[in-house]
Amino acid sequence: MPAPQKIIDLVERFERNKEAYQAARYNKTQVRREFIDLLFKALGWDIDNEQGYAETYNDVIHEDAIRIGGMHKAPEEAFLRGRRECTIVHRNIFSNDALQVL
Repeated sequence: MPAPQKIIDLVERFERNKEAYQAARYNKTQVRREFIDLLFKALGWDIDNEQGYAETYNDVIHEDAIRIGGMHKAPEEAFLRGRRECTIVHRNIFSNDALQVL
């Protein structure tokens, strides 16, 4: 199954402007708004809660707090599907830092 065109477009945009995206001044909010949110929208996720669901039923909870090793941590996003959580923590996914999925 080929990737949706919107995802191909995101990859091509990144490749065209890679140097700017890897610069220290390109921050995590920009990464989320310009790439991560658009990626998940292209995959059919309701990133902006356009369905108007209560928070309990949202696909994504932005700046969610989770408990790790007895301490509360604040990842960038909590992506939820079928009430199973896939939390993504990142500093800048386009730098050499690893994308950490908990």
